[in-house]
Amino acid sequence: MGERRRIADGLNRRPEGPCASSRAVLTLLVLLIVFTPACATLRRNRTADPILTSRQLALRGADAVQQKRLDEAASLFEGAIAANPADERPHRQYSEVLWQRGRRDEAIRQMEESLRLSAGDPEVRVRLGQMYMDRGDLEQAWNQATAASAAHRQLASAWALRGDIENRKGRMDEALTSYHRALSFEPRMTQVQIAVAEIYRKQNNPQRALATLQLMEEQYGTEPVPPEVLKLQGLAFKAQGRYRQAIRSLALASSADPSDVELLYQLADAHFQSGDLTNAGLVAQAALAQNPNDEASRRILADVQASQQHLTAGLHPSVRGY
Repeated sequence: MGERRRIADGLNRRPEGPCASSRAVLTLLVLLIVFTPACATLRRNRTADPILTSRQLALRGADAVQQKRLDEAASLFEGAIAANPADERPHRQYSEVLWQRGRRDEAIRQMEESLRLSAGDPEVRVRLGQMYMDRGDLEQAWNQATAASAAHRQLASAWALRGDIENRKGRMDEALTSYHRALSFEPRMTQVQIAVAEIYRKQNNPQRALATLQLMEEQYGTEPVPPEVLKLQGLAFKAQGRYRQAIRSLALASSADPSDVELLYQLADAHFQSGDLTNAGLVAQAALAQNPNDEASRRILADVQASQQHLTAGLHPSVRGY
């Protein structure tokens, strides 16, 4: 009985001496091994928080843009930039919202910052160049376009921007060269193809204009052809004296955009040139209903009325109702 009590007392007694110290050190090492990675993870999470916050706010901002809630989107992108100013993407997104809201100078400053943070991304350069061009600063726009095309020789949007700038300067041949370069890298660029067709039309080359537009029509297949394409197609047919085809294209374009007075005038004129005085007069009246001060439509209507009077005067009295 006494032996068992001594064994129990030995088990319950707190360890002493070198062995006890070793066990304490071992326990401390185990705790360090277990908790050190957790602490490191917490530190990493604290470091990542601003980045994650910025991304979440930017995603919410992009969703707000899709739903046309621009004020909310602007606020969200501002928050994303404040959380992580070094990320170029929220600057770019915020720039686009500012641009849509008409705050162009601020939009350009944000896009410039995006360009700086992106280390000169050519696509950001192109968008910045487009903004400069739309603001009327063609020299700055040209600098961005040439820098973008130099950095990425096959970037279609950079060559398209060069073409737009040359076109605005009235350098149509140079614009065509840049536009065709853009189309060689990206054949289906609607606005570039339209610009090419319009230049050919202005150069009195309706055949080349039609070739470009008909290629576009084939590309759309069963999809609706944009009214601007149909309008240019109608003008090209009209320039060739192919009035029936011109009327078809212009009428389709007008049905898509009945408020386009200049388009209505062109349709009225096509009817008049084809000898269809009745429809020419009706379309001219529709144009004047949209804009009573449109002089071109007034002239067409006057010509129609004069021609109708001339024809009536030449008829036999019995036909005239006398």
